[in-house]
Amino acid sequence: MASCRQSRRLLECIGDNFLSQVIDSPTRGDVTLDLMVTTTSELISDIKLGGSLGCSEHTLVELTVLRE
Repeated sequence: MASCRQSRRLLECIGDNFLSQVIDSPTRGDVTLDLMVTTTSELISDIKLGGSLGCSEHTLVELTVLRE
C-alpha cells in the first residue's frame, strides 16, 4: 500500500506490466530498499539476504538467475 502518488503510480505500472517484486524481505533495518522486478519470477532462485559489504548497514542480496 503506497501513500505517495508517485509510489502508487509505480505500483500500478508494475501491476499493469505483469511484473512481480522478487525481494520481499527488509534489506536495511525494517525497510525493503532493493527493488527487483521481473516478468518471469521462475528465472530467479536462491535469494539470500545477509551480511554486509564493509561497514555499510545495507544487507547483501545474493540470487541466482536461471538462463538457457
